[in-house]
Amino acid sequence: MPSLKTANIEFEKKYILQILNLVNWKISEAAELLHIDRTNLFRKMKKLGITKHK
Repeated sequence: MPSLKTANIEFEKKYILQILNLVNWKISEAAELLHIDRTNLFRKMKKLGITKHK
């Protein structure tokens, strides 16, 4: 069973991906829905390894 920290990281990644897909990867809209700044969203995406597949 994963640790709480690992579970939180996995949840955050899945949730951010879900929001990004909902808004067709429009970063400003995703950040607004998440109630965070665009720069914070970019930072989280980098940390979590989230990239848009082409």
